Amino acid sequence: MTKTALVLLFNNTEEIEALAPIDILRRAGVLVTTASIDESLEIVGRSNISIKAEKLFDEVSEELFDAVILPGGAGVYNILEMPTEKIEKIKSFIKRHIDNDKISASICAAPFIFEKLNLLCGKKCTGHISVEDKLPNCQKESVVVDGNVITSRGAGTAIEFALAIAQALAGESVASQVATSICLK
Repeated sequence: MTKTALVLLFNNTEEIEALAPIDILRRAGVLVTTASIDESLEIVGRSNISIKAEKLFDEVSEELFDAVILPGGAGVYNILEMPTEKIEKIKSFIKRHIDNDKISASICAAPFIFEKLNLLCGKKCTGHISVEDKLPNCQKESVVVDGNVITSRGAGTAIEFALAIAQALAGESVASQVATSICLK
């Protein structure tokens, strides 16, 4: 059965952190959906690159995917400024995935959002240097996998992050084939 993943998009996201998982997971045969948590399908990233999501978050908020991915970037902090109802809907969505042993992944400053929403639950994690002191159990590693939670440091680790998710969803052999196909090592 084909594995599924949802990448959440928002204005001022770090484009590499959003697009690397989309690309790598699709190469691995994962059915990836993109959803904007903002009011428009089109978001503009931190480097002024426009990205058009396939759906709005509200259209997929009741679905269950094999993985949910939250990229980082300065716009991630806007999640905490959203109306309480929207914050709770995002939190409930991610928590449902964690509780159902689905992959919940975040990169850069996004692990801080997981922490603020009480979603890390004592898990080992990593994050961008700007938030690592705010993350209990933070490891200074490129990617940390603790059960079904995968975290990573930032744009420079986006491919490694995406491959860790691919490995969790499609297996080590497929992830290795993708890494080879993109001349990673």
